[in-house]
Amino acid sequence: MNSLPNKLIPSASLFRLLGYGFLLISLIDLIATLTPFRFTNPLWEFQTIGSLVEQTPVPLLGLILVFYGGWEERSAWEPFALKILSWLALIAGVILLLLIPLGISSTLRINALNERAIAAQVTQQQDQIQQFRDRLNQVSEDDLNSLLAQANAQSQVAEISPETFKDKLLEQTNSAIGTLQSEANVAQEQQQQELLKNSAKWNLGALITGTLFILIWRHTRWARRSAAWRRAMENGLISSES
Repeated sequence: MNSLPNKLIPSASLFRLLGYGFLLISLIDLIATLTPFRFTNPLWEFQTIGSLVEQTPVPLLGLILVFYGGWEERSAWEPFALKILSWLALIAGVILLLLIPLGISSTLRINALNERAIAAQVTQQQDQIQQFRDRLNQVSEDDLNSLLAQANAQSQVAEISPETFKDKLLEQTNSAIGTLQSEANVAQEQQQQELLKNSAKWNLGALITGTLFILIWRHTRWARRSAAWRRAMENGLISSES
């Protein structure tokens, strides 16, 4: 055995230890992210996909560190562990790719929910304004004079007649309805932009990280080889890339 592998052994052992630690942390994060499980809830699905994608750098780095150095100075239990981790990389990659259509579906459902929520809020406020208009149209002259007197006492209006005051209030309600709809449109547009931004970021992230996991699986074929193959490699009969 040449001197170069010997120099790599201490750092390889440290890298692998760090890699196993990263994978353990990733497992804890995964359990915390998936519990409580609320599948079919579009908001939970969307946020969970985002959390999973943003957590993927840790297990990716962990796998790279664990596989570092090939079979050099491995413990007796590691061949089985590396084989399992190699297949888990493939499973993780496939799952991440399958999350993309789910992420798109969740985006559409959340957008529909947001639109309905804003529409319901606008309708409720418009109903309240309309109820005020109805009461204002039915108000007696004495009550109208009382309202005008209160407004004058608070210096909210100039000296005007009760009918003019009533017309002004009705005009303000019309303006409020228009403003309400305009603000609702702005809020809906902002929600859509934020939703689409996160959807694009997380779905592209799922595509990239899913591909990386599959590539790790592809390049760790040596970890899935049989014990006979490993003995042949250790004896120098074959290379780790064959």
